[in-house]
Amino acid sequence: MRFTAITITSIVICLVSCQEVNSKQTKSRDTSNLSSYDIDFLNSKIWLDTSYVSYTYDELYEIAKSEDNKAVNFILQLSEEYRNKKLKPIYFQHRLQPENIILLLPMPYHNMDKQTASIWISAMVASIKENDNLTGNTTKVIDKKIKKFSGHQMIKFKARQTFANKTKERFYHQYYISGNFKSFMAIHIDVNGDDIENQLKTLSLTSK
Repeated sequence: MRFTAITITSIVICLVSCQEVNSKQTKSRDTSNLSSYDIDFLNSKIWLDTSYVSYTYDELYEIAKSEDNKAVNFILQLSEEYRNKKLKPIYFQHRLQPENIILLLPMPYHNMDKQTASIWISAMVASIKENDNLTGNTTKVIDKKIKKFSGHQMIKFKARQTFANKTKERFYHQYYISGNFKSFMAIHIDVNGDDIENQLKTLSLTSK
């Protein structure tokens, strides 16, 4: 699991760093307006802002065949191990603020004890330090803990990243959630610092 955590963190941070982002976007989100989105690999739903658009792995693959989209290509590179698997990840991007993304990935089941959480978080911190050294960005860890709820376990990691030019920053969240003998990983990048922890808990509890 250490290799997986480092690989996913590095690729996703690179993905967002390399995206062409419209930093002049001024439209605000209506966070009181939520819609449900199917998460097939958990046989459940997640409630998110209606401005999010969901893409399945197969839909991204079709996009990649018809256009040279840097963001899509990186996501497919990240998710390559799922290509021939039945359970596949799902990706969300915000229409009004395309910098905001959510990626949900099926993972092997792990019972999250304190030792496992410590190894996972240490790998995250090491990966982010390596990325900062390469990019000149500055990343501050603001939350790292293991939580338990209704027989489930969640490892939560949150950091604030300031770009090297110091004109923009974003918040990076990564979760590993286990329950009902299932595990999944959530990666959430958001320029506003919004948190989807409660939505992920509900998703985990309602999975079948």
